[in-house]
Amino acid sequence: MKKLAQLVMAGTIVISMVSCKKESASSGTTLTDAMIKALEKAEAGAAGEMQEAALKSFPREKTLYLVGFQWGEPYSFNPMNGWPDWPIRAEFNLMYEQLTTFNSMTGQLEPLLGRLDQKNNDFVSVILNPKAKWSDGKPLTAADVKFTYELNLNNSDAPCSYVSGYMSKITVDTLNGEERVTLHVDKANRNNPFALVDFISSVPIWPKHVFEPLIKAAGGVGAFASGDVMGRPQVVSGPYNLFAYSNEKIVLKRNETYWGNEALRGGRKPQPEYIIHPIYKGNEHSSNALKHGTLDISSNYMPRIWRKKSVGCWYDSLPYFKPGSIPMFIINTTKEPLNSKYYRRAMALSIDYENIRNLAVSGYTTEIQSGLILPFSAESTYFDANAVKQYGATRFDIAAARAELKKGGFTSVFEDTIVGKDGKPVYKNLLYVKDSKGKKMPSLFIKSPAGWSDFESIIRLAVKSMRDAGIDVREGFVDASQYWPAQNTCDFDLFMDTPMAKLSASMPWARFEKIMSAANWKPVGEKMYENIGRFNNPNQPGYIRSIDSLLHLIPLSSDSVEVRRSIAELNRIFMEEQPTLPLLYRPEEFYEFNTKHWTNFPTAKNPYAPPHMPVAGAGTKMLWEIKPAKEGK
Repeated sequence: MKKLAQLVMAGTIVISMVSCKKESASSGTTLTDAMIKALEKAEAGAAGEMQEAALKSFPREKTLYLVGFQWGEPYSFNPMNGWPDWPIRAEFNLMYEQLTTFNSMTGQLEPLLGRLDQKNNDFVSVILNPKAKWSDGKPLTAADVKFTYELNLNNSDAPCSYVSGYMSKITVDTLNGEERVTLHVDKANRNNPFALVDFISSVPIWPKHVFEPLIKAAGGVGAFASGDVMGRPQVVSGPYNLFAYSNEKIVLKRNETYWGNEALRGGRKPQPEYIIHPIYKGNEHSSNALKHGTLDISSNYMPRIWRKKSVGCWYDSLPYFKPGSIPMFIINTTKEPLNSKYYRRAMALSIDYENIRNLAVSGYTTEIQSGLILPFSAESTYFDANAVKQYGATRFDIAAARAELKKGGFTSVFEDTIVGKDGKPVYKNLLYVKDSKGKKMPSLFIKSPAGWSDFESIIRLAVKSMRDAGIDVREGFVDASQYWPAQNTCDFDLFMDTPMAKLSASMPWARFEKIMSAANWKPVGEKMYENIGRFNNPNQPGYIRSIDSLLHLIPLSSDSVEVRRSIAELNRIFMEEQPTLPLLYRPEEFYEFNTKHWTNFPTAKNPYAPPHMPVAGAGTKMLWEIKPAKEGK
């Protein structure tokens, strides 16, 4: 029997769970009486077994099962942790909410804890909702917002410390009797108002009265994050709270006193009382569960979805999903031979993108184009097909790939060379690659989580065609616990990732910033939250100064022609230098549902919310609109 994790951090597991539930009974956030009795009867020696049995009895008509965000055994629900478990990470807002949310369908910021007041080149201001409060009944005020932003601004260990360099300070005043918070642009550093607009929909707000004394007692953010996993119900602003977890699932329970029910949802509560995220080993398990209705909604990749008659999507025909992101291989440009643009361009030219499109993701995408600009939707205004044709290397052309290798002085050594039917040589079984001095280059590995079936398929197909072209690269599938910590420290050769997986108000500039900016440069081993492949080192010869100059200019310009010209130039540099390898256009999230137990999921025909999972941003609207299947029918 797998032991259920304790909900509080002191005492025996049984005592901690029972006391926690009794304590919250007065607020209506408790287990059913039968469940509590089961826990109270548990003897210390059999506590784990009794708890697991009790927690299997969630009423199906009150429970929403979803997957897509938790792949390994939970280890921390502490918001100060750099990469906590679902649903604590900064992008989620079921427990800790942001000031606003961004709706990618409308391109607008929507109110949450506050509403946008003003934005310009000097500051972004937000009016707080006076009805906002924490789950312990205390009001959520500007003091909490100021505490949160200053904690991130002044502590490199804080999870949203990336605000440093963009924001100089946060101030508080009142407007017509309502509290207003103002984030000021750091003119001396990044001088970037775009980032502040994104922050107000991405940085979660934390309760000062809870975290300030905890952090102080622990001796700092880092010590507190590593010393307390916070595996218990917390003081939150959101509609759900942590209820229980094990190595098999994470359970949330509805916050019955959620302030937003009255202030934002007309007095209605979210429909599911419980939200459960099972922890599967891979996509195949979750696909079967969704197909049979064991799961209700999933953001995991499911192949050939047209064969699953019980599964619904945003569209009811190809491409089934609304694209909005670009998965890619991030390249560690500090390593040989990856520090050569010729090698990087050869890699881009040696990938069979059509195979990836049709075989790895079941045709759920349009043909990939070179560069970092989506050639559809709002970004299409910046797309230049002629520039792509002139500079782009994101096309499958083995002869061109070998020509780039030759330009860089690289030689691919194969075990066999035979003559094909057309009289041309056919190379078999790549052994290794030599540089211009005859030095044998090391094999390269693409780091990616084991069990992510779409990523695995993409990588296997890419590896095959790259090796055929003479690129010595191999699969490097690892456990999620090894994958995520490697992301920001550059502990990889190539890293399968989707930078800027979510659309924001600052696209496509934000994608260039995320991939190419050297303004916050850190050496390998230290955490860097943008340009994780360490491209364009400002401390080395060959630094391309215009990249950071253009990235700085765009957010401050009110001249649309100048902005278009600047973005075009960034895209040209990207295509020539190829610091990453874009692979395909992907949905912001795969969005699939089964209506066996719940109905009225948003679709293109019923677009009351974007095609997102109901755990973050504007996607959480879904929780108030879905209906139990019997009621829905």
